[in-house]
Amino acid sequence: MWPWRRKSQDEESAEDRIRRKYATFRRLLSYNDEALDLLSGLQEDLQYVLPGLSVVEARALALFDKAAEIVSALEQLTGKDYAKLDAALKDQRRKVERHLFGLGQHQAPARLSVRLDEIQPGSVAEVGGKAMMLAETRNRLGIPVPDGYVLTTEAYWRFCGGPLWKEIRDELRQLDILDHEQLAAASARMTELVMRQPLPRAVEVAIMERAMTLMGGGGRLAVRSSALGEGGGEKTYAGQYLSLLNVPVSKAVEAYRRVVAARFSERALFYRLSTGLSEVDSPMAVLFVSMLPARASGVMYTRDPSDPKRNVVWITATRGLGADLASGGTPGDLHILARGPRPRLLSSRIARKDEVLRPAESEGLVHLSIDAEEAGKPSLSVEELERLARIGIEMENHFRVPQDIEWVIDDTGKFWILQTRNLAIAGSVRAKSPGSELGEAVLRGGQTIYPGLVSGPAYLAENPEDLKDAPVASVVLIRRPSPELVAVLPRIGGLAAERGSVAGHAAALLREFKVPSIFFTGVDALDRFTRGEPVSLDAVRGSIYRGMHFPRRRFEAAVTARFQQRAGDIISRKILALNLLDPKAINFRPGGVQSVHDVLRYCHEKAVGEMFNVNDLVASQSARSAKRLKSNLPFDLYVLDLGGGLNMARP
Repeated sequence: MWPWRRKSQDEESAEDRIRRKYATFRRLLSYNDEALDLLSGLQEDLQYVLPGLSVVEARALALFDKAAEIVSALEQLTGKDYAKLDAALKDQRRKVERHLFGLGQHQAPARLSVRLDEIQPGSVAEVGGKAMMLAETRNRLGIPVPDGYVLTTEAYWRFCGGPLWKEIRDELRQLDILDHEQLAAASARMTELVMRQPLPRAVEVAIMERAMTLMGGGGRLAVRSSALGEGGGEKTYAGQYLSLLNVPVSKAVEAYRRVVAARFSERALFYRLSTGLSEVDSPMAVLFVSMLPARASGVMYTRDPSDPKRNVVWITATRGLGADLASGGTPGDLHILARGPRPRLLSSRIARKDEVLRPAESEGLVHLSIDAEEAGKPSLSVEELERLARIGIEMENHFRVPQDIEWVIDDTGKFWILQTRNLAIAGSVRAKSPGSELGEAVLRGGQTIYPGLVSGPAYLAENPEDLKDAPVASVVLIRRPSPELVAVLPRIGGLAAERGSVAGHAAALLREFKVPSIFFTGVDALDRFTRGEPVSLDAVRGSIYRGMHFPRRRFEAAVTARFQQRAGDIISRKILALNLLDPKAINFRPGGVQSVHDVLRYCHEKAVGEMFNVNDLVASQSARSAKRLKSNLPFDLYVLDLGGGLNMARP
């Protein structure tokens, strides 16, 4: 056989090897895309519903199957044995399957209702922030709080949070909260869904049995929201949800439904979405307490909200019920007292109160006229003001943060606490109201990765290496995101990328860390801004504006909570979490794999690296497999013919 003939056969064999590698590489990428779609879909859905068996099982097992196919494809591509990687994946699967099996077993049902005096510390996930703070005030401090009970977050999930989660997801995933018409329409549809949703018999029984025990068939109820996070966190929820006063026991069930439905009002939706609150993080418990005969009522701030360093207490007061005072509908007296063991009245501004709000005979409230002689008198005496201020200072000392307190004084002169929450002081993050004039957007049409409204100095990053210098609370503008950006996620305000995959690793990290972010802003996004320029990122509508129109992101308090949640959630730890970030890091190896997401990241990185090694194979074994591309570029380019595209005999 002629030597050059044997050389031609060798060349053909090398080309076949390259084609097989390429085919395997494409198959691996296809598996990877399918797995990332499953992963991002599961991650998105778990923002709307608890990780129950019906939500997680099928996709979790499909992810493990697809990850196993990816590992097998990587072995075929590289010719290496990845037994450790396969073993790690099987170990993760066993743990998740054991968890899923536990979900499917009969377990003692969670409580649907609980009395205020039964609530233990650490029960906020069950009873919500407002009820938790009231229970703490009553049970730990001994300060008077009306008798009452709570319909727990478990009742919410059984009533509508579970049955309607897909409808809620579909309404919210593309909602533009700054579009008045779209927001109003979505709110109306979701409110109607909740109002029409059948109330489980067990929930209805829990409401009525507790109400009858509390009121004995007589008296009236105040029915109020107690959402998770309401009252005890950075977000105040002030005025966002519905309270119903003077509710007859016979209408307690209807009141519950109305309070839950109001969770989807326009203002409540805007508040939650503009502050980045997910559905699963804000389920609603509902508080039922007995109505009190209010001689006067009002709100007390244990600090000056505009200058918390001043050593004063603010008390606003009005005759009768204070519902209109809290909403700003009626004037009230304003008293400022010096703080101390014996609070001292510094100044008073007495408002003229021509009407008083009282419970109506049947239900609801009614405005009654006040005698002209009484209209200009203060609602509280100096002694009562000083006594109330001492209560407020005691509560602040206990909760270790200034408090915003709703109070009532009855006909006997006894003070009662109706609500307490952390006071929103100067500099607190506040959501901007819908419809604010923002000017013309510099960029629009981006794809929301994680919604939110945030402002900050622009930081332009050409590549991941530039991210290490990103300032705190900056809005990062980047060409293409990568998993390496995780190092700055706890400190940046927001992120916009010219390109990126909404189902990729970086997108998953942005969702996990709840960073307002958009992709696909346009190929020249970085060229339209200068570093340090104030910008506003609307990651709800996918737009960027010049200037500071939204709050800067506050992130310090949330970082610990995120990692605590991930550490205790096996679905997050063994499937969703991404731990392999830097290919150069010592843990970027099969032994460092801790989740399915890690497996996908590792295999993708190694597969891409293997395909770069194809150049060596071509150079060493096949001089004719690749053709040099003639160009004026200062480096050599070769075209590898994997599909016959360089065959000049073919058209």
